[in-house]
Amino acid sequence: MGLLLERFRALGAPDRPARTTNSASLEATLATIGKKIEVSGGTTLTIAECKIWNTAAVISYMATASRDHAPANAKVLSWAAARAGFEDMGLPAAATFVTSLVTELAFRTEMDPRDRQGETGSLVRLAKLKQQFSAIEEKHDLWELLRRMIERTAH
Repeated sequence: MGLLLERFRALGAPDRPARTTNSASLEATLATIGKKIEVSGGTTLTIAECKIWNTAAVISYMATASRDHAPANAKVLSWAAARAGFEDMGLPAAATFVTSLVTELAFRTEMDPRDRQGETGSLVRLAKLKQQFSAIEEKHDLWELLRRMIERTAH
C-alpha cells in the first residue's frame, strides 16, 4: 500500500507558489507528534494529535506540491482520523476521498493477483482518485489549512 501511495507522490507539482508562513510551527508540531509515536507507537496521542498526524500523512502521500512538512517516514495510523481531520479543515470532498481511497486499497488487498481485468479497473479508479485529490489541492492550500487546524486545537 505504501509503495502505491509513493507512486502518487512522484507526480508533478502545481504551478502555485509554496507558502512559507508558519511552516516551522507546522513542522515542529509534526516532529513532536512523531516523537510521541516513536516512543508509544501512537497509543498516547490525543484525538487532536491523531487527526493532525494522519491528515498530514495523507497530504504528504497524495499532494503534488513540492513542499512536504510531514516527516519522511510518516505513516497513516488511522484513516478515520485522517478523514476527521479533513472534515475539521472544512474539506468534505477530501474526507470522502479518504473513504474512497481506503475502500479501493482494501479491495486491492483482497484481489486475486491473476485478475488482470480487476487490476486494470482498480488502477483506473486509483488514477481517478488521484485526479480528485489534485483538484482539491488546486483549490486549497492543504498545508495552510492544516496549520490553521493546529492553531485552533492549540487554543
